[in-house]
Amino acid sequence: IRVTSRASIPFANAIWPNRVPGQALGVTSCGDYDPGDPARNRYLNVNAFATAAPFTFGNISQLPDRRLCGYQEENFGIDKEFPIRERTTVRFGSLLQNAFNRVNWRTLNTDINNTASFGRYQDSYPGRNIQFYLRVDF
Repeated sequence: IRVTSRASIPFANAIWPNRVPGQALGVTSCGDYDPGDPARNRYLNVNAFATAAPFTFGNISQLPDRRLCGYQEENFGIDKEFPIRERTTVRFGSLLQNAFNRVNWRTLNTDINNTASFGRYQDSYPGRNIQFYLRVDF
């Protein structure tokens, strides 16, 4: 995870913030993250970082002991072929993406100057998708 701050140096893009000693980096774990619960809707602690002084670089860029939430998805497919005539068959099937409908978070906000959404995931990958198909071969 890369944490950024607004530039305090002219013509620089986003720069590193300073790490605040004694503050925990994380607020919740991936399994406990809940965007609807104010007590558990932040993955990173906004109080663990501070904007660097003007014309200086911060002291942290990458977080060594925090990782993004993992991605878990199970996909299945099944089909059945039915003979109709000697040279004609019908195949019916189904494809399931994210069959167990697991929530996979993406787009973590890591800009410390945006305190309202810092440490929160902005969205998630799509949920379960089921497709059916019918194929006639002749």
